[in-house]
Amino acid sequence: MEEKKHHINWEQQWLEGKIGREEAAKNADMDSFDAFEKFVEGVKHLDVLRVSSKENAWQRLEQKISEKDHSPKVISISRRNWVIGVAASFILALGAFFLLPSANENKESNYVTNLAESRMIYLPDSSSVHLNAVSTVSFSKNNWKEERVVLLEGEAFFEVKRGSKFSVVTPKGTVSVLGTSFNVRLRNGELTVACKTGKVGVSKTESEEMITITPGEMVVLSEDGTFSEKLEVNTKRVASWINKEFDFESMSMKDVFKELERQYDIKIESNLDNTTLDDPMTGTIPTNNLDQAVQTLEFMKGIEAEVSSDGQTITFKRK
Repeated sequence: MEEKKHHINWEQQWLEGKIGREEAAKNADMDSFDAFEKFVEGVKHLDVLRVSSKENAWQRLEQKISEKDHSPKVISISRRNWVIGVAASFILALGAFFLLPSANENKESNYVTNLAESRMIYLPDSSSVHLNAVSTVSFSKNNWKEERVVLLEGEAFFEVKRGSKFSVVTPKGTVSVLGTSFNVRLRNGELTVACKTGKVGVSKTESEEMITITPGEMVVLSEDGTFSEKLEVNTKRVASWINKEFDFESMSMKDVFKELERQYDIKIESNLDNTTLDDPMTGTIPTNNLDQAVQTLEFMKGIEAEVSSDGQTITFKRK
C-alpha cells in the first residue's frame, strides 16, 4: 500500500511543479514514467486557442504523442487509467476557458453607466456599443449569430457588423438594421434615432411597419406614440456626445438641465417659470467643462447661475 501511495505522489507533484523531471524519474518505473511524460509533453504543445471541442483536443494530443514514439508500452490497466485521468484533468484545467462553452454564454450580459460616466462595450460579433451616462444595455450571448438583439434604456451609439438582423429593443420602440451605425436615445418617454451610415428601420413594435431612415436623417417617436417627420441631421454631429459635446435641437430647457445632471453628476435648480423651462432650445454644450457649459446657457437664454459652496448644486434664475 505504501508503494502505491509513493507512485501517486510523484505524478501529482510533477504536475503541480513541486518536483522536476529527473526527480520524478527516480520515483517511477520506466514504463509508467514514459507514458506519463508523453501526456505532459502533449499538453505543452497543444494549441488550445485553435481547438473547437474536447474531442479535437484529445485527437491533437494523441497525434503529438504518436509523433514522438510509435513503439507500444505495456503498463497495467489500472495504472494507465489513473495516468490518463490525471492528464485529462490537467488538459481540461488549462483549456476549459477555450474548449468548453462558458456558463456565462447562456446568461444575459448587463452593462450600466452611472452619472458622468460613459463606456464602450463590444458585442459577441465585435459590433460596438458606446453607452452614454445613466444608461443600460443588455444582451444574451446564446444564439447570438442567429438572433442579434440588444435591450436598451437610455442612450447609445451603435456600430453594427454586417450579418443577421440586428435589433435594438427599447420600452418605446424597436430599431432594426443589418449593418450600419446609428444613435438611439430614449429619454423622458421619447425615442430619437439618428442614422450615420447604412439604413435604419424604426417601429413601435417588431410586428409593425418600420419607418426607414438613411444617413443624415433622424426620426422621433414621441411620448404619445406618434412619429415625427424625417428630420435632417449632420452626420458628423450624430452621437457628438462621444466627443464630449451635447448637441440638442428644439429641446426644452428643463430637458437640457436633466442631461447636464446626467453628464456632470450635479443637481440643477431654478426659479424660472414653466414657459421659459418649456421653451425649445438648439445648441451645443460641452460635457467635460462645467463652467463653460453653464456660461453657454447663461448667454443663450439671458439667465444667470449661482453655484453652491460645495459645487454640487447650480441654481439658474433671471438676471
